[in-house]
Amino acid sequence: MEMVYYIGLPVVAAIVLFFGIHYWMARKRAELRESLQQDLAMTPGNMLIPPQKASFRGATERFGKIKNDGAAFLTSKMFVFRPLIGKTVINLEKQEIRSYREDVWFLTTRHGNKKHLVLQLKDGTEVGFFVADNEQWKSALNKII
Repeated sequence: MEMVYYIGLPVVAAIVLFFGIHYWMARKRAELRESLQQDLAMTPGNMLIPPQKASFRGATERFGKIKNDGAAFLTSKMFVFRPLIGKTVINLEKQEIRSYREDVWFLTTRHGNKKHLVLQLKDGTEVGFFVADNEQWKSALNKII
């Protein structure tokens, strides 16, 4: 009978923990969607890329180096990133963006052959992201730079 407790209790605890984390993440995604809807209503410019999954891969200066998943969108006047968890909110007006580049290496990190989309800002800061379609983002960025 004691063997059942040794095996059964950790299994039940793991299942409860799994579903608890799943529920919490679903709640965070819903909060992010609401936040993005508010941002869309207040962000100036025409929509070039609607909100989509993005992964912040760090920055050389202002925004820190802690990686974070979230969502990003681009209008004719602004780039916006909202994190799923954390406080790394990024609002960049088009005047702040000098150029962009693609690179498999960013901040001494490589993630397979996946290419980072790196925004180069006028103050010298570089901000890296993973997005679903780099070509779509590069084409849209060409319209505002």
